[in-house]
Amino acid sequence: MQTKLSLLEMRQVTAFVANGSSLECGWSLAKGTIELLAEIHVMLVKNLQMESKMFKSKEEYRAYVEKYETVRVDFEEKMERACKMFQSHDRSHFAALQQFLLLYATHHQEATIA
Repeated sequence: MQTKLSLLEMRQVTAFVANGSSLECGWSLAKGTIELLAEIHVMLVKNLQMESKMFKSKEEYRAYVEKYETVRVDFEEKMERACKMFQSHDRSHFAALQQFLLLYATHHQEATIA
């Protein structure tokens, strides 16, 4: 909005300073400087907006990383507990199978001897 207003004002001043006027040379220099300043201002505003967006994105990314880190740690703890339970179950199952096979072998050996 401000750039449109400044453009309108520059047109009015340019119309005021007539061709061949003694102010025309100074005005053309001032006009170029003002236009350059306006471009720099627009670039700075865009740069600040981009920095703001980048900062927000960085904070959002940090929040996601922290969130998923806790999810990952929780998953690993639960998986470790489950694996230990399965390992314990498998060991007791294999021990029972071993006892069964030893008992079977003993009975089979006794049956063949008798």
